[in-house]
Amino acid sequence: MMLAEITITDAIVLACTVGMFVVALIALNKKQVVKVEQPLKVEQPVTITITEALHKVFASKDVFEKHVDENSKRHKEIFDKIESAKEGATTGTEQKIEIVRKDLVVVSNQVASLKSTTDMQNSQLTRMEHTLASMPSKIVADLVNAKKL
Repeated sequence: MMLAEITITDAIVLACTVGMFVVALIALNKKQVVKVEQPLKVEQPVTITITEALHKVFASKDVFEKHVDENSKRHKEIFDKIESAKEGATTGTEQKIEIVRKDLVVVSNQVASLKSTTDMQNSQLTRMEHTLASMPSKIVADLVNAKKL
């Protein structure tokens, strides 16, 4: 590609690329001061003493276990209710599906009956058309006029 063939778009892309390169170089050359602090020294083992204030903030083991038991019972009740509702919904849905299936069989039989009736009537109309087509036109006109009366 010659210099004279560079388009505006090519020039913009080139300028953006050079700009990003310059920003990257500046970021890489920037010096940062990192201050490292000495970690806190703790003598081992650490002893923790339970004070009266902690007893007021935290529950005792007996109270905690009672709370866990109550929560477990409540969760079991909730999940039992959910399972019961799910089973009831499934049973109700299955019954409704069975009713729809029975209705579908009835409708299907009615449609089959109507189809056979329609086929028979179409056959009769075709024979009547052939019969009328074979009659002389004056007799057909007389028959049509007679029906109008």
